Amino acid sequence: MNSIIILMFSIVLFSYVMSGQASACECKDLKEESSYLSDSDSIFLGKVRNIEKTNDEYPSYLIRFDVDKSWKGTNTKEISIKSSMDSGACAYSFEINQVLIVHAQQENGTLQEKSCGTLPAEYVADHIQFLDEHIQNNLGNTQVDLHNFLLVSVIGIPVLMGAIGFIIWSKRK
Repeated sequence: MNSIIILMFSIVLFSYVMSGQASACECKDLKEESSYLSDSDSIFLGKVRNIEKTNDEYPSYLIRFDVDKSWKGTNTKEISIKSSMDSGACAYSFEINQVLIVHAQQENGTLQEKSCGTLPAEYVADHIQFLDEHIQNNLGNTQVDLHNFLLVSVIGIPVLMGAIGFIIWSKRK
């Protein structure tokens, strides 16, 4: 009887522990991943126009977009990226006419979809707002982040004020 109870408890415990690991891919909130923005060579909002299977060594697809808005990288009206479209590799399963936010990086002269880097636009208005506030569209450079601004403000301004005060004080002597 005790062995049956122990076995049932073990099965329940094992199921509970493994339930959090059922997916091969776990994507995080991109806003919490500051390196995700700086490591992306291209960030844009676009509509999937065409999907072609490539003849590469590994199964991959060339996804063509009509670009509505670009936060980083190219400012063209059309852009193509490569993707495995393998959800196990955290790639997105693209469909024609979807409107998406895409984070991509340059690899061997081709833009590649970043792992967990594609989001359906209709569900991520907050991410669009976040991009509008944190990315400037010229030359694809990220704006100075809040941490650097606060660091300069907290250290730089008192040092500057002290230097000015010292100059004024030394001239009065």
